[in-house]
Amino acid sequence: MSKEILNRTESEWKTLIAQYESRSVTRACFCKLHQVSKGQVYKWRQHFLSQEELISEESAFTHLVINKDEASDKENLSNITSKIRISSNSGVVIEFISGCRYLELKAIMEILHAAK
Repeated sequence: MSKEILNRTESEWKTLIAQYESRSVTRACFCKLHQVSKGQVYKWRQHFLSQEELISEESAFTHLVINKDEASDKENLSNITSKIRISSNSGVVIEFISGCRYLELKAIMEILHAAK
């Protein structure tokens, strides 16, 4: 096996894995034809699949904006000043990077509870 074949770039592997996905020959034949091992194909295929999942997860993110309720400020409720991360069993993740107001958190918790 030549050194060029051993040192494929990520772009070259992406093209090769796309060809593998649409192959019309057996896996063993494909690997022999392209001078790759089954392990290499598996590793790079998993790499690209996990990237696709990550992109899919990121694109599913929705910003939630809660309007400021001036009446709640008059109640003198404490603001939460630390970072908060809420994860549900269904995979919903909500993060407040620099804290939030008590009523914002309460509203989100009520929405999550109602969505069960």
